[in-house]
Amino acid sequence: MLAVYGAEAAGARGELRIVIEGAIAQIWPTRDGASSDLSFDAQRGEAIFRSIASLNPANPLQSDLKARATGLAFELIEGRSMFVALATGGISVPVLTLVIAWLFVILFGFSILAPRNAVAVGALIVSAVAVCGAVLLLLELYTPFDGVIRISADPLLAALGPPAR
Repeated sequence: MLAVYGAEAAGARGELRIVIEGAIAQIWPTRDGASSDLSFDAQRGEAIFRSIASLNPANPLQSDLKARATGLAFELIEGRSMFVALATGGISVPVLTLVIAWLFVILFGFSILAPRNAVAVGALIVSAVAVCGAVLLLLELYTPFDGVIRISADPLLAALGPPAR
């Protein structure tokens, strides 16, 4: 929206680029495995709003683009807040312990009651592996920006494009 608005929006586009680059650096862990810092800097969001609000539309098209850019900036801040809330929530340790203990009791009970043959032992092993995989996937859902299954930063970096000169 800001690119279509015109050259007057170059300052707002620069602010937006700084905010997105900062968000990428904060949210996604570095390549060396350091954890990400998900603290929110409200001043960055306010800088975007100030830059967009300072635009003086010269025609109705620019007025519409300014209104849409303001709406998108609000959506950007809301989406970031949701990602931060989801990423910092974590899983409840007592609930996880209870689920694992419950599954252990069930599989232990099946192993005691099952006949002693290769099919029963194989079925119990497959069941145990499936349950472990399900618990692993559950835990991975609570860390969307790092771990085995993660949201990639590549689409955001591609949309951001090369740095402006």
